[in-house]
Amino acid sequence: MSSVLRKKIQPWIRNQESAAAEIYSLLKLQKKVGKQLEVYLLASETILSRLAVEILYEELQNHQQIKSVNFDPKVDVIPGLQVADPSYFRDTGLLNLMKRINDIVDNAPKKAIINMTGGFKAVVPFLAIYGQLYGVPTYYIFEEAEELIQIPEFPINFDFSLVEDYYTAFEDANKGNVDKLKTKSAFLINLDNDPGKAEKLLENFVRRQLFKIAETEKVSLTVYGKLLFEYFKTNYSSRGDSGNFIGEFMELKLYEFLITTRPKDLKIFHSHKFDNYEADLLIVDHNQKTVEVIECKPGGNVPFSDIKKKKIKGLLPEVKKQYRDYEIHFLIYCYHQSANWKHLQSKMHETSQLATQFGADKVKWYWIQTDKLSTQKISKQNIQEINLEEV
Repeated sequence: MSSVLRKKIQPWIRNQESAAAEIYSLLKLQKKVGKQLEVYLLASETILSRLAVEILYEELQNHQQIKSVNFDPKVDVIPGLQVADPSYFRDTGLLNLMKRINDIVDNAPKKAIINMTGGFKAVVPFLAIYGQLYGVPTYYIFEEAEELIQIPEFPINFDFSLVEDYYTAFEDANKGNVDKLKTKSAFLINLDNDPGKAEKLLENFVRRQLFKIAETEKVSLTVYGKLLFEYFKTNYSSRGDSGNFIGEFMELKLYEFLITTRPKDLKIFHSHKFDNYEADLLIVDHNQKTVEVIECKPGGNVPFSDIKKKKIKGLLPEVKKQYRDYEIHFLIYCYHQSANWKHLQSKMHETSQLATQFGADKVKWYWIQTDKLSTQKISKQNIQEINLEEV
């Protein structure tokens, strides 16, 4: 049956450049970029889409504007990308589409471009968001239109502070194995120690279509939640900031607080370097012979691996080398709106023990309560020492 359809359709496509919108838009796109295109074809999980892509695959190879055409049914027919079952489309189809596009974009030898022409209309908003987030140019030709239209990249960015504040919640909801996902009751501790507040926060995440709760009560990320979280991990997580000025802002505000509240004879430095390592803040007391190495980190996304590798194993020995006869205090200030530390207790203990092994005589953790900052200044009322035995 498919061979019969091909024999009827292919001559028609060859005789009319605009017969297939997908081919027409690619030729227009090639004129715009001025270079041969390497094309990757993706098909939805339908018979007609598979047939259409196979015809396009054969026909595109007849155009000199196309350098290569790629279509592997094993990976390029996207499971779940269909319209008969909306939940299957939303929970599986879009997620698989994102994974395949990520693979193509990550391995593309040159700049990737998304051509949305010919796809499900339900996919268009998702691809537009993907293009905006990752900075991938996105094009489309509307029905009966002749001009190629680029979906504009708006001069805005996404606020990742929400992901940063609840990083462990996103991390727990991002398990590939369903068996490793937490049930709602176990998951709530990631959001707040207060069950009522945690419940409201989860409802808000679900309403924003970032999290979803299955019939089994397992909590996981939606495709949009995964899209934001994966981008955050790749671009910002290792740096310990949210992709905006919040991290730097809090660091400077803590510096301002220390400058105005500590004795004037202390030496207080911001972003102080020791060889290839840097302390967020450093306080040297030559009278008491103490050095305070201070790190200011997001409470919702405490970068433990970064602290261990760069700050403890790298920075502390360098500080000890320069201040041999001084007592070294390693202080970590975590800014967050709520005192939600129970799920981080073991990691905090482990980090503290490691710091003592690498030269710290004292290790302390502090909480900067961000929702009580007045006039954007840190005060003593905003800072509380975290007792790891009581969190």
